[in-house]
Amino acid sequence: IVEYVLPQVALQLTTILGLSAVTMGFLQDEMDGSLFCHIAGASSKGKTTGGMAAISTAGNPNIVAKNTLFADYGDTSNYLISMLAGNHGFPIVFDELSKAQTKNLSEFVYNVCNGKDKGRLKSNSEQRDTKTWCTTVLSTGESSLLARCNNNAGLLVRVLEICPDEITASAEQAEALKDGIIHNYGWANKILAQYYLDNEEIIKEKFIEYRKILKRDISLDNELVNRLSKKLAVIMTTAHFAEIALDID
Repeated sequence: IVEYVLPQVALQLTTILGLSAVTMGFLQDEMDGSLFCHIAGASSKGKTTGGMAAISTAGNPNIVAKNTLFADYGDTSNYLISMLAGNHGFPIVFDELSKAQTKNLSEFVYNVCNGKDKGRLKSNSEQRDTKTWCTTVLSTGESSLLARCNNNAGLLVRVLEICPDEITASAEQAEALKDGIIHNYGWANKILAQYYLDNEEIIKEKFIEYRKILKRDISLDNELVNRLSKKLAVIMTTAHFAEIALDID
């Protein structure tokens, strides 16, 4: 991480987004759904590698591993939702938007952001238990996710869409990072979670402080900035305490 992530701002961001799943789970009573961030950009710019760095904070970043936290849009919507069910602190990556078979992804994206699956009935008309989650979902693709959503006005404050020029500096850097994290993963999530448990009030105070700063500095409608400030404050809070708990700059 020190050698291959910290020199690249975009890789720092994807790693912090991975760690932000812990913050989402910890602050879930304050949140209104999950954090959904889509990273768009041209092919071979390091999006998948960035996703692997995010996953490595909590679990196996190997895309083809049986127990990975990686999925791609070629899987069915129901399968992707099943990966989220009961998840309150582990990052999930949905890779390669181009594989999505559905043209309009509005309903799926709303479900992911809201942190709750659709209500369903059993065959005897009793209600099934509804699946819930509060975590961070990182999506990648060459094109915009919001462009694949017909009803995207309400998604503008639910989905953070980022378009970096590049995530990794070179193919050599990407391969070196992949080799390192495939053999060493899952530690940072635990360390940060323990730090949160040991410093509960300090974490909540810092989150509130960042929200106040964001509300002051972002010129948007009150309801819009209220929603957006929560998600951005989670990322800022994560970055602040990851530096302390993990001793990385």
